[in-house]
Amino acid sequence: MARIPDLIAFCATHGLKMLTVASLIRYRLQHERYIQRVAESILPTRYGDFRMIAYESEMDGSESHVALVYGSRIDSPNNLAAGDPVLVRVHTHCLTGEVFGATLCDCRALLDNSLRLIAEAGHGALIYLHNASRGFSHRPQRAGLLRRDCSNRLVLHRDPTATRAPAS
Repeated sequence: MARIPDLIAFCATHGLKMLTVASLIRYRLQHERYIQRVAESILPTRYGDFRMIAYESEMDGSESHVALVYGSRIDSPNNLAAGDPVLVRVHTHCLTGEVFGATLCDCRALLDNSLRLIAEAGHGALIYLHNASRGFSHRPQRAGLLRRDCSNRLVLHRDPTATRAPAS
């Protein structure tokens, strides 16, 4: 395999331009978007009305993300004074905690508290990432780790038993 100094010489000899993988990645990250804004509406909550903006992944269209924006001051960067703090919470999807109220995590409370704090501050945003993680995973059981008869189990994202073997 040719090294960069060899490739530079080869390109100079043959009048070719050279591009590294790193420079291609850098260019694509600066000039291409993979997430597109697809919809917007008002979401009334117990803390007030948030502007809900939906985004979707262009890669496969299966991942949707939401920004909940509170306060008119955040609509335009011109409305915020230089150095004016803006509360932002980035939160990832957790089906078991947020929808079903699982007691193994505090995701529902974190989400609720974040909305409350943003509303109290008068402006801010909650970024809700609906990534491939469902708040749990389906993992085949490894021999010797768990002494149960079932071969598969659901592991909650903060399952305290996920890293230790149960007591005999």
